[in-house]
This record gives sequence, C-alpha cells and structure tokens, in this order.
Amino acid sequence: MVNPPANLGGKARRAIGWSAIAQVVVFTTQFALNIVLARLLLPADFGLVAMVVAFTGFASLFVDMGLGPALVQLETLEPRHESTVFWMQLGSSVLLSALTCALAPVLGWFYDDPRVIPLALGISPLFVLISLGVVHLQLQHRRVQFKRVSIIEMTSALIAGAGAIALAVFGAGVWALVARPLILAGTRSVALWVTSSWRPKLLFDRAAAREVIGFGSGFTGTLIINYWTKRAGDVIVGRSLGTTELGYYNRAFALMLQPVSQVTRVIMRVMFPVLSRIQKDTSKVRESYLRTITFIAMLTFPACLGLVALAEPFVGGLLGREWLPMVPMLQLFCIAGMINSVDNTAMHLFLIRGNADKIFRWRTMTALVTLSGFFIGAQWGGVGVAAAYLTSTVILMPFNFSVPGKEFDIDVFVAGRVVGKVLVAAVIMAAIVFALDHALPGGRLSHLAVLTPLGAAIYVVLLLVLRVPELKEAWGIVRRRKRTT
Repeated sequence: MVNPPANLGGKARRAIGWSAIAQVVVFTTQFALNIVLARLLLPADFGLVAMVVAFTGFASLFVDMGLGPALVQLETLEPRHESTVFWMQLGSSVLLSALTCALAPVLGWFYDDPRVIPLALGISPLFVLISLGVVHLQLQHRRVQFKRVSIIEMTSALIAGAGAIALAVFGAGVWALVARPLILAGTRSVALWVTSSWRPKLLFDRAAAREVIGFGSGFTGTLIINYWTKRAGDVIVGRSLGTTELGYYNRAFALMLQPVSQVTRVIMRVMFPVLSRIQKDTSKVRESYLRTITFIAMLTFPACLGLVALAEPFVGGLLGREWLPMVPMLQLFCIAGMINSVDNTAMHLFLIRGNADKIFRWRTMTALVTLSGFFIGAQWGGVGVAAAYLTSTVILMPFNFSVPGKEFDIDVFVAGRVVGKVLVAAVIMAAIVFALDHALPGGRLSHLAVLTPLGAAIYVVLLLVLRVPELKEAWGIVRRRKRTT
C-alpha cells in the first residue's frame, strides 16, 4: 500500500520548485527548438505533420485510458493495481500501433495527400514507447516526488531537441518533426525504468481493473472531449485550406499553449494529489484552489498578453518573414490561452472527488459550443477559426468555473476577485509595451530584446504597487529554494 506522504505541504512546495525548474528548461528547449526548426523547415512541413498528429494524438489518449490518474486518485493503492494498469496500458498501446498502421491509407484519402501515409507509419511506435513509462511516472506523482521526474524530463527534452535539429540540418525535412516525439518518449521511458525500483509483476487482477476503470473511463472520456475541442481546428483547417495555412494555424496554437500549458501543468500536477488528500475539507480545498489559480495567473497573464503586444516582432524577428501571416492567429489564441490557464483548472474540483462522470457530461456540452464555432469560423480561414475559439472561450468562461466549483462555492466572480489585480497589471504592462513597440525606432529583434525584459520589470512593479500578496509568497518560495540548493 502507498500511504499519503507526511508533511504534505512541505513536499508540495519542494515538488513545485523542482517541477518549475524542469518546466523552465523544457519550455526554453521547446521554445528554442521551434524557432530553429521554423528556420530550417517550411510552414507546409509543420502542417503536414499536424495532419497526422491530429489523429495519432487522439489515439494516444487510449494508451493511458485515464488509468494513470486513477493510480494517483485512489485512496488505497496496492501492487495489484499497479501491475494490472501496466499490462492494460501496454496491451492497448500495441493495438493502437497496429491500428495506426492499418488506417494510414485512410488518412491519406481523408486529406487527399498520400504524403501522410509514411508519416503515420513512422510515428506508430510512439504509443508503445509512451506506455512503458506511464505507471512509473504516476507512482512518482502520487508520492509528490518530482525531483527525479524533473531531471528525466529535462534530459529527455534536451536529447529529443538535439536529435530533431540534427536531422533537420542533415536534410531529413519533415521527418525531423516525426522523430522528435519518438526520441522524447523513448528516452523518458528508458530513464524511468533505469531510475525506478518498481517492476511490473505477471499479475492481472480483474477486481483491480474494475476499480481503476470506473475512474479511468470517465476521465478518458473527458480527455477525448478536451482533445477534439482543441484539435478539431487542425482537422478543419487542414482539410479545407491545405498544409501551409494549417502550418500557420498549428504553430500559432502551439505557441499559445506553451506558456499556458507548461505553467498550468507544473502547478496542477502537484496540486492534484495534494487536493485529493484534503478533498473532504471543503473550505481548505477552496482556499488552496483559489491561491493556486492566482499563482498561475501571475505567470500566464503577462506571458500571454506580452506575446499579444509583441506578436509581430516575435514572429517576424525570430521565426522569419514567411511566418508573418500567423500573427493575428497568435494574438487571438494568446487571449484565449490566458483565460484557459485558469478556468480549465476547475475540472480538478470534479476529479479530486472522483467525479469523472460529471466532468465528462459537462465537457461534452462545452465542446458542442466550441466545435460549432470552428465550423462557422472556417469560412474566414485560419484567422476565423482562431476567432471562433476565443469567442467560445469567453462565452464558456463563467460556466467553466461555476459548474465544477458549485460544491466549493466558487464561481467566475470569486475567481475574478482573486486574479483581478494580476489581470490589471498584465493589461497595463502589455499596453505600455505595445505602444513602445510602435513608437521606438529600430528593427524587430532589437525591439524584442529591449521590450521583453522591460515589460517584465514593469509588470513586477505594478504587482508591488497593486499590493498583490502572492508576489511576496512567491518570492519567499524562491528564497527557500536558494537556501536548500
């Protein structure tokens, strides 16, 4: 049995510290990699891979089947659960790899582009590579022990990035983009096995399978809905507008997701097991959750709005002039991403009490709104789809808080009050940076080099002027990290 760790608060702080370090390295690596690959490859190359990944990414959801989070959420975890989940995931991943190979010609027919067929075949081993390390990873998450995992993630990201760049330099073209996730998943799984003492036993317990499937099935359903809510735009743009337009759209969406998903993931993957342990104390869950979204907002709001303000020098200066058509898409996605960074976290209020079925029903309803907007927006190209995504995000924001937050007396007004000062500081900072970008002489890169640190300094000053208490607490965590390293 794996018991809840003692001193959970201290473990959570240390876990966030290590996860933050890892995510900074991973984010920096991915950011630099995207810039280098954008210089080496064409927008159509990214669009071509996005066509394949839209479907293989969906299939990868069935590798985990929600069973990994079930290992974290279960109050009592036994060895029979761990081995049963491992064999279930490995079996599903083998089937998915075979199914991807069989359906590769169908993808070529769907997009009317035979180039996607060999790419689908090449990426098919990804499912097996991912599944081999899932249980090892979730067991570390359950124990709130992220130091080892953080080191593995940093190393894997660096190796995968170096491999992709090397392939692109030596003329591999679009295959550099296919190889990157394969190298990442393979390196991570090997490292998890080498550094972990846990090994699966030749054991499959039907009762354990039923216990984890009860949670996992509802959670997987939610993941499927969330996935297609985001990826449907890729399919619609790719099928109707071609690889180049999809390349712009896909890169704009990915650049929005980076500052949002990296920050949100590092904090919520630590807070999920913490909140699960205190799930019966409603007031404590409410307090902890509201503080958590404030910390998330402090990081994501300035990143997203800063990118809105500097979108043109960022894209033109770093990616190249051929990528400038993606600027309006990037700006629309960044505003939506800022909202998503806090309202998407509310689903954990369902999950910590094992209410995966409730969130599945709710996300199904919200997906219908978003997908309807995609089909309408597609009439105006990639920019229209991006605008539709932002519109649906704004419409759904109040409900994304109030529905899962009902048991904890949390709604959009409560959330708005705790992040309000952070939003004001980020908006003022972005407005100043935008004005300076258009007023100062010089080129795109010089503006980016000067205004990025200046914007960060202005933002911190504004937080101090507005007396945001979480800033002092965040600084205290940083100082503690320095003393312990």
